[in-house]
Amino acid sequence: MSRHHPAGPRAGAAQAEGHLPAGLAVRVARLHRLRRVPDDVLAEIVAAEGLAGRQLNEVEPGSGCPVTDRELAAQLCAGCPVQDECLELDLRWLADQTLGVFAGLTEADRRTAYPLWLTERRADAYPSRRAQTGANAGDAR
Repeated sequence: MSRHHPAGPRAGAAQAEGHLPAGLAVRVARLHRLRRVPDDVLAEIVAAEGLAGRQLNEVEPGSGCPVTDRELAAQLCAGCPVQDECLELDLRWLADQTLGVFAGLTEADRRTAYPLWLTERRADAYPSRRAQTGANAGDAR
């Protein structure tokens, strides 16, 4: 399902910058709750509960042929209960170097998400930065 991007981690980032898909920043912020879950636990959850590997012909019949990569990604991962865990794992392990669909996102969307995710992680490492960016406003748990 995934392969490393031959041009390196920042390939494609320039085209993705300035084009933030609706809801992507919210999804990345939601990953904050997974920051302390070990990689092996995330991988186990995604493997056991995810819909990874589902074939395109298993996508809802009658839904028509997807027109864009984003529509295809959304169809492939529709209904998957572990999209956040899948995205967190992909961003940790391969950052923005993977090809294909992960967590209902295209390669370009994940390349756009990666710097947002890194900013969140750096804010975790330096709590004063988190307060400055206001990134912890919804973290009162």
